[in-house]
Amino acid sequence: MLLLKPSPEQAKLGLRAFITIMLADPELNSLTELQKRTLAAVQKFITFTDFPLDELDEPIKSEELQQGFTDKTLSHQLVSGMIIMAVVNDMPKLEQVKLIEHLAKALNVNEGAVSALFKLVHHHQYMYAFDVMRHMYIGEGFAKVWHEERFKGIYKIIGGMKGFYEDPQLAERYEQLGQLPSGTLGKEFWQFYKEHQFTFPGQKYGSPVMITNHDMAHVLGGYNTTPGGELQVASFTAGFRKSGMIWILLFIISQFQLGVKTVPIDVPLTTGKFNPEEELLALQRGTLMNVDLFDNWDYWPVIDCNIDDIRKKYHILPNEEVLDVIKNGKA
Repeated sequence: MLLLKPSPEQAKLGLRAFITIMLADPELNSLTELQKRTLAAVQKFITFTDFPLDELDEPIKSEELQQGFTDKTLSHQLVSGMIIMAVVNDMPKLEQVKLIEHLAKALNVNEGAVSALFKLVHHHQYMYAFDVMRHMYIGEGFAKVWHEERFKGIYKIIGGMKGFYEDPQLAERYEQLGQLPSGTLGKEFWQFYKEHQFTFPGQKYGSPVMITNHDMAHVLGGYNTTPGGELQVASFTAGFRKSGMIWILLFIISQFQLGVKTVPIDVPLTTGKFNPEEELLALQRGTLMNVDLFDNWDYWPVIDCNIDDIRKKYHILPNEEVLDVIKNGKA
């Protein structure tokens, strides 16, 4: 989903709004280094501006945003950005979320993620996590399984992960990917699983089939499985998805920056792993893709194709080319 480029005037208003949100945290008297880096990354990868911070320190007024942002899509993009600005440094504060709610209403933007943040600041973390997951590809995956197989499908997912359901025929199909030539998507996927000691779908304690598209995003994007790699692949995914960008970003930032459990499997909680330069680069890299890997994409027809050819076909650019393309619109 391509991000809209604001005008310089809109960019300045938006950046002032971001700083106003950041400093609404009553525990802060000034911007942290991470917040400054985040604002710099926004200017580098989103607004393509270079405003000094001292030109952006005047608190924003809702009337200014109303006058400056009349496009519905750009207004929604701005509110999504405000939400991220509230969570990059630390757990969001009630004052920040109330301010986002006020500014969103002024822009006539109804963003459900604001309601989710209220759950988080009121310490309803399970409700928050459920809200986030049901709005992203995890929720979509469960809904699809339920629609197609009802309880049987849910049993396969949970049973496979817990070790009391196996499908040898399915497992063998994935194991056979190891016989494909080097450099093919299937062989790279097989190696990814073996190197990380993951268990194929159909095997005891195996990954659900619906999660394999996430793993394919790792393989096609070239992202590792460290917390930093997971943040990047989620940002990449948020970029190539047609909708739900904010939910995916909240999902992964919560798990690896805030230490709030959102991943529905046994993944260690960590804090302080958000890298704004890496995440925004990955996000924009994803926006340039021409396929959504979670929108009924079937990898089996291309499983024996060369992975570099697939990347070219899907317009997955090398990291070093992304900034030039998004700034200058080069193909």
